[in-house]
Amino acid sequence: MNPTDQAREAEAERVRRIHGLIASAIDATDPEQLEAIMTELRAALKDHIRRIRVMAANKLLPES
Repeated sequence: MNPTDQAREAEAERVRRIHGLIASAIDATDPEQLEAIMTELRAALKDHIRRIRVMAANKLLPES
């Protein structure tokens, strides 16, 4: 697998993890469990947003 494919697969895995956390949050019945899931989800979303911003900046910046 080439580096581009590896990066795409890693990104897809991160998105699947976010979707899984959302599903877990929806199914959670225990408030403490929900809070733990929401903490993980917030961290995963923060990381995802940071990565998307970097990716967008790299696309928008002219190459040197």
